[in-house]
Amino acid sequence: MKTRLLTTKGLHKGVLAIILYCISIFLPLQTVSAQGENWRLVANIPTPRHDVASCVVNGKIYIMGGMTNESGPGKAFYNLVSRFDPSTNEWEDLENLPESRVGAYACNINNMIYLFGGTKDFQSPNSAKVYIYDIENDKWTTGTDMPRGIAYAGGCVLENNIYFIGGLEVGTTTWTPTNVVLRYDPEENNWDTLANLNVANSFPTVCVANGKIYVFGGAKAPEGIIYDVVQEYDPSLDEWTSKNTIPTKLAFHSCISFNDRIWLMSGTTDVTDPINDSVYIYEPVTDS
Repeated sequence: MKTRLLTTKGLHKGVLAIILYCISIFLPLQTVSAQGENWRLVANIPTPRHDVASCVVNGKIYIMGGMTNESGPGKAFYNLVSRFDPSTNEWEDLENLPESRVGAYACNINNMIYLFGGTKDFQSPNSAKVYIYDIENDKWTTGTDMPRGIAYAGGCVLENNIYFIGGLEVGTTTWTPTNVVLRYDPEENNWDTLANLNVANSFPTVCVANGKIYVFGGAKAPEGIIYDVVQEYDPSLDEWTSKNTIPTKLAFHSCISFNDRIWLMSGTTDVTDPINDSVYIYEPVTDS
């Protein structure tokens, strides 16, 4: 695992989190031209919130759900859906989700947005709902429910199938990490349960490289334990393999796959520590 230190100073944290997550989806599909390591502010999100789901479709960024930062009765959970157009530096409000959502996973296949799991608030069980957004008609519909309700899982798209990995099983008094791995086929609108993760966790990051799925770090949320594990999934074998660990324990981070390497960005090494600005580079071919 190779390391390079970049800086994220001067960028609003809420916008940073969304942009980094969206880059993880958008970057593999684009030609990248970087001129220095500079950040710039763009238009603010219409309603400030965090724990949103996000994805990129046709060069535009979509964010869904989220919540306010207050604790206790003052905390608000949102069903809002917003779209950002980088070419105009403008946000647009779209049709709301059927209910509020935090801790969900979203992705794009064939210009349709799929939203999985999460919870509508922290007093309700985690959701097994699948919501599908038709961009052309600005309309939400439902897909086949997940086999179980899970929030704060990792996810990815591989060969037009959507993988939903790990996460938290329950959304009330016990937040139990799971090793469950699910696969959704959008064309058939059905689910398969796959081989379990070697290490159950939540808040991992997931990337695809060379036809395999990689899961990095994560946390055992109730105990505040952070992991340094790297787990590789081979879809042809339905099998997980443990790989060389990250140089440090890492959770709540972002990752992208680019130029046959996987980049791990930011996150935290300890739940009591501030978010760090480290960048780790992993080469799947050499497991280093």
